[in-house]
Amino acid sequence: MLAALAAVPSLKMPPVSPTGTINRLWEWRGYQVRYQALGEEQDGPAVLLVHGLFVNADHWRQNLPALAEAGFRAYSIDLLGYGYSDKPPSTDPVARAASGENGRPLGSPVQQIGSASGEVLPARPVPLAHPVEGSVYNFYTWAEQLADFTKQVIGAKSTTLVANSIGSISALQAAAAEPDS
Repeated sequence: MLAALAAVPSLKMPPVSPTGTINRLWEWRGYQVRYQALGEEQDGPAVLLVHGLFVNADHWRQNLPALAEAGFRAYSIDLLGYGYSDKPPSTDPVARAASGENGRPLGSPVQQIGSASGEVLPARPVPLAHPVEGSVYNFYTWAEQLADFTKQVIGAKSTTLVANSIGSISALQAAAAEPDS
């Protein structure tokens, strides 16, 4: 299943999304990443909306204009592998070079965890790396994508990240890695 998803080519991006917002591209680590922006000309605070699993920047179709109307500089982004962003094969050498797992001490620390029913389970190793070794699709890669986007495109001293699902984990990782931005 993962191999089949990794082989999906990028979709042809229309100039305007079905929501009426202009689609834009940002080049990141050799890949094209789609984003949308409203209220860029305003002086208000910046906010970046990050989608979750199986959706894209259009997930925020009602929030983006509402935030811009309220005075925010509002952005939404397609994470690498989602929406109209590029979808490189997960373990392609170029994709491996872009992986956020590179250079991180990712072991399997022993942690005590709980079950869904609230039971405390015995301590066990919890791997921090993606199960497909070298895959570009991981929370560290997406966190670095979000951090770079805030610096290179938004350019604000600080940006509020609003996210759901896997976007939340990526946003939390980005905030933990760069708390001052």
